[in-house]
Amino acid sequence: MKVNFNAYYKKEPNEDTSDSSWDTYWCKNWVFIPRECSNGDIYMVDTYFGDGGFRIKLTEDNLKDFKFIVDLRTIKKVSKEEFEKYNDKDKFFIATDSGGWEYGDRFWIKKEAEYDPELVIKGLNQRIADARAELDYLQNKKADFLNKLKEAEKNAVKTSSSR
Repeated sequence: MKVNFNAYYKKEPNEDTSDSSWDTYWCKNWVFIPRECSNGDIYMVDTYFGDGGFRIKLTEDNLKDFKFIVDLRTIKKVSKEEFEKYNDKDKFFIATDSGGWEYGDRFWIKKEAEYDPELVIKGLNQRIADARAELDYLQNKKADFLNKLKEAEKNAVKTSSSR
């Protein structure tokens, strides 16, 4: 059986591999890494808990159910901000811990990948637009505060002069 022990694999859930219908995705990413036991058995271990938790014994019959994603020696983990600077052909979105697809270490790129200049410029333009929006918001907030302060001072003067 030919298995890359330095790779991530994906498998679609089915009744044969789920404990029951209610927990098909509970504590599971359905992204696996192969591990060999001391007795020679090979298990596909779900990445949710790292090397523990949900596992499926690998056989000649079920090997075809696991789709190769990528060799770990060819990729590196990056931040979401970095991830957005690369072309889709160089990116991998992989759930690799208990954060799953929503919060897990999921941003990976090919080690030899280079920035896509258009995406870098697009990202910078977005950051500029966001900064301008934040500046507008803060200027409006300051103006509102100053107006309320003036109004409070006017009311204080009216109250003290009417006594």
